[in-house]
Parts: sequence; C-alpha cells; structure tokens
Amino acid sequence: MVDIARRADALGFSSLATLGRIAYPSYDELVLVLEGDGVLHTGGRDHVLAPGTCAHLPPGQLHSLENTGPATLRVLGVFHPADSPAAKEDRTNAGA
Repeated sequence: MVDIARRADALGFSSLATLGRIAYPSYDELVLVLEGDGVLHTGGRDHVLAPGTCAHLPPGQLHSLENTGPATLRVLGVFHPADSPAAKEDRTNAGA
C-alpha cells in the first residue's frame, strides 16, 4: 500500500483543448482523466480517454493529449520524482 500523504510526488491539474507533443525526460507521469473526452497519442497508437481513464507515461515517452469532446478535457498529472516539469521549466527560463 502506498501512503500518499508521505509521498513527495508532484500533482498538477490541467484543463485543455489540446496538449501538443511533449516528453518529460526525467519524470514518470500518471495521467488521470477527471472530465471530458479525448485521445492520448503515444507510441504510434491512439488511446481513447474518458473520465476515470488512467495512463502511465514513462520518462521520455513522447505523447500528446487531444480533446475530442465539446467540454474541456480536465486531467490530473502525477509526476515522479517530486517537482513539476512546468515549474522547473519556469525556474530555468527565469534564470536565463
């Protein structure tokens, strides 16, 4: 059993129309669909997404999320190790 309260993984929520092709070379990502319908494009395959769908993306896995429904696609992303790739990118760009 995983004690979530003791985990240092990062959580991120996204509401999106479409997320372009992206890969996080240093992070495992777990994506949980909260609302909406879409498609996960990865590894040359398309995977239908609906509320409750969960997908694991290993480090470096190129992927994109496409909203295919009329409502906003809302997902929860859990990243390991702890930290947010977006926050890390913001900190890197701020120092440039």
